[in-house]
Amino acid sequence: MTQYMLMFSLGPVQTFIAQARKTRDLWIGSLLLSKLMEVAMDGIKGEFIFPATRKVEDTPDIPNKYIAIFADLSQAQTAAAQSKRQIAERWQHICDAVWKEIIADHGDEETRRIWKRQTGVNPETQQIDLDTLFEVYWAIVERKERKDYGDWFEGTESLLAARKRLRDFKADEEPGEKSAISGEREILRRSETSPKEIQRFWVEVAAHHS
Repeated sequence: MTQYMLMFSLGPVQTFIAQARKTRDLWIGSLLLSKLMEVAMDGIKGEFIFPATRKVEDTPDIPNKYIAIFADLSQAQTAAAQSKRQIAERWQHICDAVWKEIIADHGDEETRRIWKRQTGVNPETQQIDLDTLFEVYWAIVERKERKDYGDWFEGTESLLAARKRLRDFKADEEPGEKSAISGEREILRRSETSPKEIQRFWVEVAAHHS
């Protein structure tokens, strides 16, 4: 019987670790990736090999990879596309909730513009472009007749690793003063650009959510 192994991964994990400043940051990063992987596996019809736990419970420790077996290639391809779409939808939901609950009452049109760019909203479609923020990779390998399971697994893992090495480099257009946390993204702010006004914005946000 023909079978196909799908190995699906979400990253980057190391970026979350490198930019964490407190234990709480590490925990939130783990929770975020776990929640995104949880929804990535939701409704997938294949036979899951890994991980054993696919729901976020008390500890956000879901791995950033899943492995599932499918009866045909089209099912595996559909599952990979479904996982990516569901991640994008969950990410959009999280971003909308954070904006509404924390930022919206304190920002202006410029704040919203920066927010949308940094959360991956495509300015033309106004939809989330997941590839601007995350590294979503997968590999699908057919199990040949009489092929040992271990060799099949190792072949799929090697193919996924090779795909990860072919990173998609994208030019980041981030103007203005950069955040001290990552040094990569513009500081979220209102229209005023002076250091004093930027600080006032964040003091205001913190005061309402401390």
